[in-house]
Amino acid sequence: MQVTEAFNGNPPGEADIEDLLDTKIYEALVRESYAKELKGKKLVLNDNIPRIAKRVELALADIGIEFHKTRPTRLLLTKMSNDVKAVLSEETAIQFEKLFEGINARFQKIDERGGTNLMPKTK
Repeated sequence: MQVTEAFNGNPPGEADIEDLLDTKIYEALVRESYAKELKGKKLVLNDNIPRIAKRVELALADIGIEFHKTRPTRLLLTKMSNDVKAVLSEETAIQFEKLFEGINARFQKIDERGGTNLMPKTK
């Protein structure tokens, strides 16, 4: 299953799991989780880059900062435990739900075929 399958309407050509989040929220998470490194620097994201994580990675690299996806992700999880609605819009929740429904449907098909091993066979 591709992440793009979770989008409604006109899905992007490519997407990572981070792209299911509202771009403004993800950018705010990045800015907050990199606040110390960004002090006195200007982070400029290129909206022509389709994937938000890649957009952030390149923008941070332009100002000499290495990007680690885990930093904004950890902050997201922390914020979700305190106030889910502050970081998870209704649209985002719907997209994640659609993604998990698709994954579950694929597992169901495997189960219906009698499959128990999800790993490819090796020689």
